[in-house]
Amino acid sequence: MPLAPLPPSDEQRRLLDFGRASGDWMWEVDEQLIYRWVAGAVESVTGIAAEALIGQPINGDLPLLDALGMPEPHGRRLGELLQQREPISRALTEMVTPRGVLYISRSAVPVFDASGGFIGFRGTARDMTAQVETARRSRAQDLLLRQLSSQLPGVIFQLQMDADGVLRYPYASEG
Repeated sequence: MPLAPLPPSDEQRRLLDFGRASGDWMWEVDEQLIYRWVAGAVESVTGIAAEALIGQPINGDLPLLDALGMPEPHGRRLGELLQQREPISRALTEMVTPRGVLYISRSAVPVFDASGGFIGFRGTARDMTAQVETARRSRAQDLLLRQLSSQLPGVIFQLQMDADGVLRYPYASEG
């Protein structure tokens, strides 16, 4: 006779509630980096049903991106991070979804069996598209300000005083 599953403990319920409240989705891959479990929240963010990912490999060919959504200069890929079998934090990549291209930040920890053998990763993923787009707009505005101020005679500057009364110039034009 099979054993009935144990009811979740208070600690388990808390962790599940925290996960659901975060807006992130959770995932688990095996040692071959094949999705074995994906939280249902993935569908509300990406438009992809969690069940559609089960049995699929995580895309290790995705280039790692900087905060502007541009490939990092050293050209590393998500798969390279995962092959190290060490915790990863905030690895930013693109993800093509039914809702368009999203910028996804992944964090994960490796999972090992009782004898120390690697059995996969457990992690979270977060949609960072709005933050990447905001960073790009800010960067574009900064470049425009620098281009415009370089064309003006004289100097344009910003002067700030910190809490200790120290003056500093966070911006000064080339002039």
